[in-house]
Amino acid sequence: MGKKEKLIIAITGSITNPEPKFNPYTYCNSPAGKELLWRLCQEPVSLKEVDDDLREGLELIEAIRVEKGKCYLNFPCFLKKDKEIILQVSEKYTRELVESIKNKKSEFYEMMENLRYKEAGAKKHLFFLVGCACLDWKGLILLRETGQIVEKTRAGNNKYTLFGNEKEQDSLKELYWGSHNQTCGQYVFTSFGDHEHGRYSFPDIFFWLSHHGLEKFKETTFHKELHISYNKGLEEWGRLLFKAITTGELSEHIQLLERLKYLKAGSLNVPVIVEEDRVAIEPLSAIMSELILEWAHDYYGKFAGELKETTPLKFGVDFQEVFIQIWHYIFAVTNKNLARSGFFFDPYGEDSDWQGYLPVIHSAELEMLWK
Repeated sequence: MGKKEKLIIAITGSITNPEPKFNPYTYCNSPAGKELLWRLCQEPVSLKEVDDDLREGLELIEAIRVEKGKCYLNFPCFLKKDKEIILQVSEKYTRELVESIKNKKSEFYEMMENLRYKEAGAKKHLFFLVGCACLDWKGLILLRETGQIVEKTRAGNNKYTLFGNEKEQDSLKELYWGSHNQTCGQYVFTSFGDHEHGRYSFPDIFFWLSHHGLEKFKETTFHKELHISYNKGLEEWGRLLFKAITTGELSEHIQLLERLKYLKAGSLNVPVIVEEDRVAIEPLSAIMSELILEWAHDYYGKFAGELKETTPLKFGVDFQEVFIQIWHYIFAVTNKNLARSGFFFDPYGEDSDWQGYLPVIHSAELEMLWK
């Protein structure tokens, strides 16, 4: 029996260079790599104790750095105790951000009245637009532009940020920070929410099918509809699903969409955002950008000070790099409290048809607003 895995290593960004030597998982997911990185989360390790090939590989991807004969952790990696501190500090310092957003409620709700497909309701639209598009996607862009976060180009011209977390059974419930996205022609299928439960929506079903095929769905009630749709290809599937949602045509797709709760009692049940909604979304995005920048200006330094003893900062990892992951905790906690307050959709509320997430369909033409 192998050793129990202690760290989960992942990236944000993309690995475009296929050479194994430039792939961080080549080194970080090897047994020796995992063991070394875990040790480095506790203390620096003497070079004499590290295999030369492993050291060279981890140095190449900038996962470690060598100083005065010792190896040091060189990327954001949070242990259980770190995450507890980050959540506590985030709860304390996001109160002002939450209140500043709530103060815009009447303006934002009025903007939602101008959307083309508004049947799903303003709360669901705002969960996506405020919580995902603005706080998550646009927030990272704004922080990069101000220099408060830095995303580096890595060896092999790969552009990603490496991060790690101690593996544990901690609850991720209500930390709304995860967007899963798939572009199908001119439409983007998104699910946004926490990572406490599986997601039975698009694009998560796309991902499942691409890895496991249709055989896994043979016993399900909607296997036939999935089979019909999947064989058409993603772009055609996206076009047909969008048509089914917005026009009520294509009966086999209607059945599938009703089972997945995209449609409910004959009405649209998820946000569908199209190009003509730009006129309503642009002012909301501008207001949110201003609120994010004002808050970050006031609180960025406070986070740097209160988190200085967390694992990556204690070992000298650049705060601008660490703050990429800290921002995820910040907007996740902000989203949790906005949902609990009733400002926008609560994925665990009595009126939710999903556990911890919301499916959304939006036009690919709008991505320039938040990408």
